[in-house]
Parts: sequence; C-alpha cells; structure tokens
Amino acid sequence: FLLKAKERISDTFLNERKKALKRAEDDHPGQPPLDFLDDYAPWWATSEIWRGLCATWRSEPHVKKLAAYSQNRRSGVSPGEKAKGTWGGGTRSQSIWRDQLVSI
Repeated sequence: FLLKAKERISDTFLNERKKALKRAEDDHPGQPPLDFLDDYAPWWATSEIWRGLCATWRSEPHVKKLAAYSQNRRSGVSPGEKAKGTWGGGTRSQSIWRDQLVSI
C-alpha cells in the first residue's frame, strides 16, 4: 500500500511540475522556466513542500540526470521519429529496475 501511495504522490507532483513549467514558459517567454516554478505551486501543496521540490528539480544532479534520460530515449533515432523496441518502463533504465528487483 505505501509503495503504491508513494508512486501516486510522485506521479501527481510530476504532473503538477509539467503544468507549472508550461505556465512559466507561457508567462515568461525566452527565460528558463525552472527559474519561475516557485510561483506556480498547486493550491493543495504547501509552499514549503513545493519550494523543496523546485529546489530539487533545479539542482545540477537532477538536471543532468534528466538530460541523460532524454538523450538515451532519443539515441539512434531520426528526429521526429519514435524508436522501435525501446525500453518502455518509464524514465528509469533497465539496469536500475533490475538492481531494484534484485535488492527486494
């Protein structure tokens, strides 16, 4: 139960992050949207929690990790084309999932 709840909360915050990034891009064109995420907290999240998440999302290790995931998804594929037979288990690599399963 707790694992499922954790996944749902994580998914909810990631969806809110996408919405906040879109609104920041619309309201501040030409500027990095991550700089304005603090201004677009969902109504149900406390400002303390939202600011902590924004700080995590702006951190260099997190930005590098997302860039690597994005590059991995696009590797070996022509622009605008979806890769066939690619890993479909989310943003985590197969090796991360395998290591987690082994450790359980």
